[in-house]
Amino acid sequence: CLSKALEKCHDDLLASWGIDPDDARAIKQKPKPRESHWIYDEDYPSAERKQRNEGIVTYLLTVSEKGKTTGCRTLHSSGFPNLDKATCDLMLRRSSFYPARDAAGNAAASYYANHFTWQIPK
Repeated sequence: CLSKALEKCHDDLLASWGIDPDDARAIKQKPKPRESHWIYDEDYPSAERKQRNEGIVTYLLTVSEKGKTTGCRTLHSSGFPNLDKATCDLMLRRSSFYPARDAAGNAAASYYANHFTWQIPK
């Protein structure tokens, strides 16, 4: 059955990220960002800007049951280690969430995956 194959693929992906698939399934409401932006044009690392390095960083944040970002790792690199590092540094300092909720409505630790595009402002 296709849905079983997709579920296994999803479970394998979560496991490769260090997330227990059963824990992920227990989450009924994902964490919701408190703000819409955490990185701004002035955050562009100057050396990367001078070299005109641009790219997309896909990252994974771990989020506590209080909505605090407790970890960050790069899932897919921009191709520029300094941009990848800046992304996680800024996410750890600035991101915050309304916590995830389990089926009973209790706050729960979870994760948040997204990407950020480093593009030199025009």
